[in-house]
Amino acid sequence: MFCQIQRCYRAAHGMGIQVQRLAFRCGTDHRLHKAVQICLIICEFVHMDHVLPVGQAAGAAVAPLVVEKHVQTLLQQIVGKFVVFFCEFTQSVEDDHRSAAIFCLEILIKQFFPVKTLIIAFRSAGFQLPDDVLKLGFKLLLCQDMKRMVGAKFHNTYSLIIQRKVVIMMISAKKFNWKRISCIIIAFFILFSAVSLVVTKVIYDSIFSRYDDSVAVPDQLSQLVDSRSIHKVDSDGTELAGYFYPADDHAAAHGLIVLVPGFHAGGDSYLWQIQSLVDYGWAVFTFDVTGTFRSGGEDQVGFPQPLLDLKSVLKYVENCGNFGYNNIVLMGHSQGGYAVCCALAQEQDVAAVVCISGVNSAMEAVMHMSSDAIGPIAYGNYGYLWLYQRMLFGDTLQLQAAEAIDQSDVPVLLVHGTMDEQVPMDKCSVISHREEITSTQVEYLLCPAGHTDLLYDADGTANDALMESIQDFLLRSLAQTS
Repeated sequence: MFCQIQRCYRAAHGMGIQVQRLAFRCGTDHRLHKAVQICLIICEFVHMDHVLPVGQAAGAAVAPLVVEKHVQTLLQQIVGKFVVFFCEFTQSVEDDHRSAAIFCLEILIKQFFPVKTLIIAFRSAGFQLPDDVLKLGFKLLLCQDMKRMVGAKFHNTYSLIIQRKVVIMMISAKKFNWKRISCIIIAFFILFSAVSLVVTKVIYDSIFSRYDDSVAVPDQLSQLVDSRSIHKVDSDGTELAGYFYPADDHAAAHGLIVLVPGFHAGGDSYLWQIQSLVDYGWAVFTFDVTGTFRSGGEDQVGFPQPLLDLKSVLKYVENCGNFGYNNIVLMGHSQGGYAVCCALAQEQDVAAVVCISGVNSAMEAVMHMSSDAIGPIAYGNYGYLWLYQRMLFGDTLQLQAAEAIDQSDVPVLLVHGTMDEQVPMDKCSVISHREEITSTQVEYLLCPAGHTDLLYDADGTANDALMESIQDFLLRSLAQTS
């Protein structure tokens, strides 16, 4: 087969050179030159007396063109070589249309392009090529194997010219197979990425869809709720519902605690803990994060959103003169614990931080939630999840609680339940990164309870032991900073 390719190539190369020589010898006789090119395109020997003036019947006698004998001989030689070339081409198609046939077809296809132009010019000079000669040439070209390669039957010269690009594309695809494979791989990767990003968005948005709920207020806490004032806090265009609980004795109060709720929780979810803090001499300001309870927002946006809401709340509290209190303390549970720790990286002026069952970072939290839902396959979508959250929150996504704690000199109390299954101690929690925290201002408190259970006693009220430990930590922190 390789020898056949070589013979075909030599035949084509020889014809190209001799056509140039013939054109030079023909001088200004463009009609003869065009006739030769048409002969090559048709792939069949055509006598010069077959070329008829326009309007002349095909069977009428026509005076042959006056052509030098050596030119006629050269013409016959050229056409003869082309016939040999074409015969070897058709034989190659029959033997193996995936090797020599493709090589030869690429050479032939280059001859198709000038067909229309040449015939129009040829006829405009007063001559036409008999239709039977055209049909004969195309009949030879359109062998069965070639039809299968081209994929369509060409009925005339014009359709052949129109379809030539399709043939070239087929040849290129076969000749440069690696390019086709590369294009397929790239296209598949782009399609897979687009689908994965869309799926990630749908799942992520469903997890952080709007959460509307209400908390029944126990009779024992009705007086506490009646004493509070409701505030409207703007968080980047979203109105948050804020709740301020004043201390019983303002003059003797230790300060103001800003409490950040956890995932699917609101300000009213921590009424027992707020009552305990008020009893210990603290004022409390809490709020419903974006997309939950009484706050606005079509959805919760994403895991880092409470951090952005906290920033707006602290600015609002500052504009209110800290409600008359000197010391500001941040306290958060779960998602709120992540927020209060990461707030340290934003250089907030606070006296202490209490993180209860806190998460270390948004990516760790969301990946933990996803893996619980769909298993290890969630980690294959890590890049798209990171990209989508990055689009939503920008650089805020990069913040990590452990890193923020370590870079700050603010006293921090990390509280965690040893039986916590929602934020396991050894996985996505802040306390799981305790080896990365070198600050001497950090204290750890472990409770034999679960994620939310550690906040309550058996009777459903606040965990007195926990609240007492928090009070002790805060008083020592205030004494240290004073």
